Amino acid sequence: MHWLDFTVIGVYMLGVAGIGLWTSRKIRGTEDFFLGGRSFGRVFTIFLQFGTGTSSDMPVSVSRESFRNGMSGIWAVLLWLFITPVYWIIGPWYRRLRMVTIGDFFSERFQSKSLGAAYAVFSVFYFMYYIAIGLTAVGKTVEIMTPLPQSAYSARQAESVQAYGRYAGLEQQYASGRELSDKQSAELESLRQKKQAGEIQSHFSYIDSRTAVPVIAFVILLYAMLGGLKAAVITDFVQGVLIIVLSFIIIPFGLRQAGWFSGLHERVPEHMFNLLGSPQTSDYSLLFVISIILVNLVGIVVQPHMIQICGSARDETAARVGLTYGNYLKRLCTIGWALVGVIGFALYAREVSDPDMIWGYATLKLLPVGLVGLMISSMLAAIMSSADAFMVSGSALFTMNLYRPLRPSAATVTWSGWAGSPPPLSLLAAWCSRSFFTA
Repeated sequence: MHWLDFTVIGVYMLGVAGIGLWTSRKIRGTEDFFLGGRSFGRVFTIFLQFGTGTSSDMPVSVSRESFRNGMSGIWAVLLWLFITPVYWIIGPWYRRLRMVTIGDFFSERFQSKSLGAAYAVFSVFYFMYYIAIGLTAVGKTVEIMTPLPQSAYSARQAESVQAYGRYAGLEQQYASGRELSDKQSAELESLRQKKQAGEIQSHFSYIDSRTAVPVIAFVILLYAMLGGLKAAVITDFVQGVLIIVLSFIIIPFGLRQAGWFSGLHERVPEHMFNLLGSPQTSDYSLLFVISIILVNLVGIVVQPHMIQICGSARDETAARVGLTYGNYLKRLCTIGWALVGVIGFALYAREVSDPDMIWGYATLKLLPVGLVGLMISSMLAAIMSSADAFMVSGSALFTMNLYRPLRPSAATVTWSGWAGSPPPLSLLAAWCSRSFFTA
């Protein structure tokens, strides 16, 4: 990578960390920390929903599925499309509850603190799982986009790559049905064990996932821990713009190389342009799409972060507009993600064996210096915009539905900022709970 790309990434990371430090001075209590003082207007609520609902694994997964199935792969994320109008109805509900968490609703509705606590425990694990997927996706994508040239390999790295090449050759020979000698079979088994142990790799990068993920997690922890939902909303506004850039920046470069849309149709089978594939040509048939839509319609109303989005709005109109149009903005970006996968198939079908790599590979091949760094920053923005809101929501559930029932005297707390006394135990417990989400 060029030094300009590293500069773009560095400026972005320092910027979001600075937002956390700046907003920390405005936190005065639990409602400020968990709900931003219920003060966000329509624009901020739109970008809070858009950022929260858009993670770094989504561009990767949609482009992967469209690389494999054609444009019908768009349903990997677009399955929520027909539920979006329902958001216009349910958005004000969360604002009217005047509660901090969905766990509070279950506790009040069924007069059971145990039910609220059980919901909080489930939600924490849900957030852990969701954030782990996003961090894994961005870590692998960053690794793919920052390859180390072979001339810069150390002796050990060169030996590892050579061994991986030998493994890939033997594995392909075995998969094709060609008979292996006893010596080759023993070598293949040995190389398989080394691959599983991570002792051999197909490539090396300037930034590997083992380095990228902890650094990303630390920055998310810093600004979300200090600034709460206010920091999340401000960064989500910036990150939302970057996610939109991420969704469409590759497309003109890819179309130009493919010969624009006429050339794309010449390079790609016609069935790959069908939005609803058949059971024979796609994983996303009409029956599958309808079934998942019905399942999602039942589950969407109790997703734990919904109250942070709508409950933090200034009024019911802001909650309704933010929840609905933030999701429509995501639907628009999904079209771009799917098109990148089809373009990737047209250009690199013979070069990319793992569909998960198509997003990073296309970025590396198509974007000029500087824009690669912008793409990496956009990928970071996608996971950070989801993780920050999820961490605030998770810490609210921990504090209000697990810690507070055990310590009723700590139900009302204040936070006087950097210059004042240290934060109370309940906020410290909420902050400490974030370590679970990045483990």
